Amino acid sequence: MSRRRRLTIEAMRTSTRLGVTFASILVLFAIASFVTVRAMERMDRADEAVAASDRAKHAGHRVASLVREQYIHQAHTIIEGNRSHLDHYKDIVGRTRERRARIPHPHQGAARSGRSSRRAGAKK
Repeated sequence: MSRRRRLTIEAMRTSTRLGVTFASILVLFAIASFVTVRAMERMDRADEAVAASDRAKHAGHRVASLVREQYIHQAHTIIEGNRSHLDHYKDIVGRTRERRARIPHPHQGAARSGRSSRRAGAKK
């Protein structure tokens, strides 16, 4: 084999190795990008779940405040011994029911995982 032909074959081997190395790097980069995008999607879904729980918590706090106000009107009715606070009480009861109906339920999706069914079974 001539020296010139050996150099040509060696150059082809080197270019092939470089090409394979470059292709491998591109494949690894594509896999890393895919994994990163999937992780970001999972984080986005988790963030949405936290936001839904936070909204439900705040709605629950508003309802709890209205329930406390009901108790205040009941106590004033008993303490004063007259019906002067019953009109206010009826208004608060209506507002409490309305607010309670609007509380979001973030764990409705948990029924698919079986968590809410365990909770429901514990309450029965």
